[in-house]
Parts: sequence; C-alpha cells; structure tokens
Amino acid sequence: MKINSYLKYVLLGFLFSPVFYYALINRSSLGAECPPSCNVILISVDSLRADRMGLYGYKKNSTPNIDKWAKKAVIFDKYYNQAFLTPISETVAHTSLHPIESGVTRFNSVLPEKFKMMAEYLKAGGLKTVALGSSPEFFHFSVGMRENFQRGFDEYYTEYSTEELQTWGRTFRDETEAPFSWIEDKANTKDPFFMWLTIGTVHWPYAEGDFPGKKEYSGFLKGSSLSWSNHLRKIYNDKVWSITSLGEIERDLEKSDKEYLENAYVANIVKTDLYIGNFFDLLKKEGLHKNTIIIFHSEHGEELGEHGYYAHYDIYNTTIHSPLIIKIPGQKPKRVESSVGSIDILPTVLDYLDFSPAQQAKGLSLRPLIKGGSSGGFEDRTIYSTRIPLWEHLAPNYSKIDSAKEKELDKKLLDPYVEFKKIDKNQLVYDVGAIKNNWKLVWRVSRDVQMKYGWWRKISGAEDEIEEYELYNLLIDPQEQNNVYLQNTEIAESLRIDLEEWLSRQLESVKEVKYKGDILPYY
Repeated sequence: MKINSYLKYVLLGFLFSPVFYYALINRSSLGAECPPSCNVILISVDSLRADRMGLYGYKKNSTPNIDKWAKKAVIFDKYYNQAFLTPISETVAHTSLHPIESGVTRFNSVLPEKFKMMAEYLKAGGLKTVALGSSPEFFHFSVGMRENFQRGFDEYYTEYSTEELQTWGRTFRDETEAPFSWIEDKANTKDPFFMWLTIGTVHWPYAEGDFPGKKEYSGFLKGSSLSWSNHLRKIYNDKVWSITSLGEIERDLEKSDKEYLENAYVANIVKTDLYIGNFFDLLKKEGLHKNTIIIFHSEHGEELGEHGYYAHYDIYNTTIHSPLIIKIPGQKPKRVESSVGSIDILPTVLDYLDFSPAQQAKGLSLRPLIKGGSSGGFEDRTIYSTRIPLWEHLAPNYSKIDSAKEKELDKKLLDPYVEFKKIDKNQLVYDVGAIKNNWKLVWRVSRDVQMKYGWWRKISGAEDEIEEYELYNLLIDPQEQNNVYLQNTEIAESLRIDLEEWLSRQLESVKEVKYKGDILPYY
C-alpha cells in the first residue's frame, strides 16, 4: 500500500515536471503530422527545369496550376538531382543511393537485391502501392530497369504497349487517365496508399500542338518533330551541323529558331501543368488533400542552348537544378534555401510516416528543414552529382535513322565508343560534381574519352582542350558560363579534395554491375 502511494506521488510529480512537458513538446514537433491512415503521392515529372516555372521566377505564366497549389506547400529553392538521366536519377530518389553505390548506372542496370526501393519500404509498412504514368523509361525501355521499379508495387501500370512505343510517335508520352480512375475508385476506402505518378509530357519531342509564335515562325524547324533524332542532336554552338558530313555546317541557328525551340519546350510544360492541376482538383474533390503527403519533383531539367546544345547531356544546373515541392497536411507554407537532393526523398517519406529509417540511405530527412527547427546537418552540406552514363553510351539507342548514308555515318561515329564500352564493363566512365555554399566544382574524369569520342566534338570537328576542372560561383553565374577555377584556388582545392574523397568512397562500393535486357530505342 505504501509502495502504491509512493508510485502515485512519483507519477504525479513526473506529470507536472519540466521533463514531461519537454517530452510533450518534442513529440508534438517531431510526431507524424498525418493521421494514422496517411497516404503518399510522389509525382515525378521528366525534363522539367525549375527556372521555367512561375514559382521559380519564370514570367510567361507556364505553371499557373502548380504555382497555385505550391502557395500552400513547402518550396525548395536549391534542389539538385544526383544524376542527369531519367531512370538513373529517379533510382536515387527511391533508394537514397548515388548511382555508383547502387550499381544503377545505365538504362538496363539491375538493382542488387540487398537494396530496397521506396515502394518496398512502404508496402512493408502497410500501404497499398501503385505506379502509373506516361514516362516510358520506367515501363518499356529495358527489362532490368522495369523490374527495378516494379519492386514493392501491388499495381504497376501503363496503358502503352512495347509495339506502340516503337512506332516513334509521341503517343507513348501522352497524358494518361489512369491516375484519375484509380483515385476515384479508391477514394472511399480507408486503407492508406502510396501512388507514384510518372509524367513524361515535358520531355522532348517538344510541343507539336499550337504554342505562341508557332504560326508566325517560318524557319527550318517549322512542321517537323523537335526530337533528338530529328534536330536536337545536330544543334551545337548556334550551328546546325551535318550528320552525313563531319564538321560541315548546314546552317546557322537564328534567334527566331531559338525562340521557337524554347516556346515549344515551354508549351509542353503548359500542357503538363493543366494535367497536374486537374489531378490536384480531383484530390481535393475526394477529400484526399487532408491526409496525403504530396511530393512533386523532376528527375532532371533541360538544356536550351546555354552550353551549346539542347536536351539533357551533362550535370550543369540547367539540367540538375529541378523543382521540389512538398505538401504536408497541416504544415504551413514556406521556402527552404538549404541545398538538398533527390537522395533525400526516401528518408523524408519514411520519417513523416514514422517508419524506421532505411539503413542503406545516404540522404537526410528534410523534416527538420520543413518544420523549421534544427538544421539537421544541412549547414555546410555538400551535394554531389554524377554524370553517368555518358550520353554517348546511349546514342545508338536514341537515334531514329532513315537513310543508308546516315546509318553508315552513325556506325563510323559510334563503333569506337561501342568498342570502348566492351572494355569498360561496369560502365564507370563519368564526370562528377559537388555543390557547397553556392560554389560548384565539376571534375571531368572522362575528359580523355570525351575528347576522343564526344558527340558534339565529332559532328562539329572541335579540337579544343577539355578542362579537367570547372569552378562556378552560382550566386553571380547561375548558368555556369564562366569557369573561375584558376582564380579561386583555395575554394577550388577544398572542393576538389572533398569530391575526390567522396568518389573514392563511391568506388569502394562497386563490386559487379549487372544488366538485364536490351535498351529499346526511342526518340
């Protein structure tokens, strides 16, 4: 009896103690914001540049629906992808591993069984899992990559067949109604779900419908598909180069041509914004906005001539600086200035669901930044990116070639590189970059290969030296036009050591890289 009375007083003392109130406050600030049945939707938009969206400062009203939705969300101003090609970059988001660490370094790489994908973690935690969308990289291009992303999904759906993919039309990147139907069917169920929505409608070919300036334009691009195989692979340094006679200029790229290309690219964004706006409207109509974490990001951006070429080819910020917007039920809107990466997405999702952290994860949960408390290790953080595989590894798969003369030339261009790939069985030819405190260092590890086999050098006949290191001050040179490596030796040396040590750790993890299936060609 005396013991019970003693315990009662101890308990009452604890309830009114500062320790108890600290525990309450701590649980309130770090506990799950979502109800027990919280859903997660990850929206991955291919090829979307951050600086071509209204919320990131673009003036042409390209994304009114996303802008409106983002006003109630958390916007990350410095979100960087860890790779520059769609499936390699998205793998980082789903595993929180850099490409060399995971072994996913090309379009038909096989992710080792020892690593888990995001859907596997969430399914194990009780969520229904579904993947839908219009990015063929995840559904068609190779058996290996498709099987990687299928892991953990109860439903893995695309409405386009391999035969349709190979017709070379744009249909395989058209909008799909499947996410709308799925939400309508599941809206009244109480079981939590994870939806991964992949959207490929920003990716080239650039808009084939109407867009501003199209009717007035009368240049050589008019009436043709703005795709890699048709035009983009021939444009370099404001010239259109012959693909059948190396080093020969077909024509200059005029100002009106550049405007036409940009307007066509932005038209893809406008179309995609309308689609996403309709999807957000449906979520609100069904009441799912109240208990759903929505993460909106892009696997990479797009070059629009800033470094001489179009499409996505390198790890400049035009390609790896992408949008990241996260909406958490009950979370006040804000903007985050800290540098973050796609490697942080998986840890963030697991943290908000109060799941155990992924032991494999190399990224950080963004929850401290979102909540506004501790910096959580983001101060003085270095963000790393890898340019792997080189575009030349994929060039044979990305060319629709009609004429015998072009086929003969492509063979001449690419056979030496194909031979090189046989020697480089793990395909570890790459460049790497590091961003820290608004400085960016790019290390051209592959420069000898690029000087011999680089696509743009081959078609243009360029023979200039490729510098081993490039250093950029992103505050005054956000498009990385002025290499200041030699003028800032202390900063350059610090980043160089950082990058070399990081790369050394990456290479220690490489055992054997596996591939499965051929990579289907597309344009």
